[in-house]
Amino acid sequence: MVALPAEHRGKQPGVFRCCNNKDGTTMNAITGKNALTGTTALTPLTRARKLEIAAEGIRSRGDIDYKTIRKIEDMTLEVVMALPVAGTVFQPIANALTANDCPTDNTVGAVMKTLELDQGQVHSIACACHENSEHMTGVHAANYLDQIRDEAVSTAGG
Repeated sequence: MVALPAEHRGKQPGVFRCCNNKDGTTMNAITGKNALTGTTALTPLTRARKLEIAAEGIRSRGDIDYKTIRKIEDMTLEVVMALPVAGTVFQPIANALTANDCPTDNTVGAVMKTLELDQGQVHSIACACHENSEHMTGVHAANYLDQIRDEAVSTAGG
């Protein structure tokens, strides 16, 4: 358990939560300060970490069936970006990202921007041609997100 810094003892307790600090410490949500060091700098989530969060979000939902996005390959980028995530494999992704301080507006476009996905990658994650049905499990999408993450890590040099 992390002790409160002296300036916060005896005051209303702050909310402590993980903010992806490299040193593994927590951040006070009221003051924005690191509970151990008193600093305010946060480490932004990397693309690789966001992709990991997305894959974990799908896996945490088990073997749920999601609606596939049929004929996504024939849609313009603007149409794809405006698609709602509700009921698709992008819904648990959006929920996981929002829970980790990467809010989305519940559109495929917001998820694309946050995860830096192109239209081809979105197609590979959610199109019906992979399952040849109206529904698919999240296993395929989570595994594909892992591949994208691995590529991002190797491209970034670690």
